[in-house]
Amino acid sequence: MTAPPPQQPASSSATPAARATLSRELGEFLIEFSIALNKFAMYPGGHPSLQPAIEGLVRKLDQLLAERGTLSVGVARQQLVIEGVATDTKNPVLKDLAGRLHRHHLGAITFSRGVETPELIEFVQRVSLEADRSDEPLGLITGRLTS
Repeated sequence: MTAPPPQQPASSSATPAARATLSRELGEFLIEFSIALNKFAMYPGGHPSLQPAIEGLVRKLDQLLAERGTLSVGVARQQLVIEGVATDTKNPVLKDLAGRLHRHHLGAITFSRGVETPELIEFVQRVSLEADRSDEPLGLITGRLTS
């Protein structure tokens, strides 16, 4: 009779399947965020494509904030961390979103219950501009975004 193989400790040798995965709701929110940024980057103000993009983002954000109260997104060069889960660096949409936010020198974004649509539109408009084409990356501006 042979002994069973030794058990591997679960701590440092986690396989990719054992990693935490992003919930569907959080993934959908990040995709809506990316869509809104891309549309605001492509189209001029007042374009008919902008309203549905911001409405989709507001709808997803409202759903998440109703459950949580706040939602924080950490930003790295090629990935985001949301609810303690890092996004996949191989996902081109989320990698692009992380890169865009990182170029604005944003280390984290926190959305709070009660955020109003005009505030969200202003933020999306500012982040949709590439950091090298704006006066100053958002992360280097002191104070609030809105007056």
